[in-house]
Amino acid sequence: MAHIDGTWFENVLSWTVTGQRSSDGGPVATNLEKHQIVVGTDGSEKAERALQWAIQEAKVRNAQIRVVTAWHVPPAVYTRPAAAPPASVSLEDEVRRAAETVAATAAKEVRQADLDVETRVVEGDAADVLIDAARDAEMLVVGSPAHRGYSGLLPGSVSVQCALHAPVTTAIVH
Repeated sequence: MAHIDGTWFENVLSWTVTGQRSSDGGPVATNLEKHQIVVGTDGSEKAERALQWAIQEAKVRNAQIRVVTAWHVPPAVYTRPAAAPPASVSLEDEVRRAAETVAATAAKEVRQADLDVETRVVEGDAADVLIDAARDAEMLVVGSPAHRGYSGLLPGSVSVQCALHAPVTTAIVH
């Protein structure tokens, strides 16, 4: 804990001591920047739980939320003749638009909670996109499938990859 301007703050991460002294001789602290909490969403129920948890955590930390939605079209889609989209429709455009809708819906929820929000919709593997988006954040929040036992924590799952490789604290919300 740090004593700043006559008050005890447990979370000194959001405060920077400037080296100046207040009238009572104590250090002067300023909140120089909003901290970021990155939350991944794909529109699923598990992602909604993660978003709600991130909103509550952002209120506690006085943080901004960065909503991140990853999208990609697996190559296997193009190997099936029936899966090919009509010539006038770009499958990538359709998938990207769907991801943008998911991110916009999540961002609306964050704004309704009176928090600042930024959205990113990025083409790529979900774990890679989230890990990259968290590089300048304080925390990464992801949902975990609501499976019993360890089946939701399979080695290839997005939540496990994020927990193992993200450069920041990762919260996996069940």
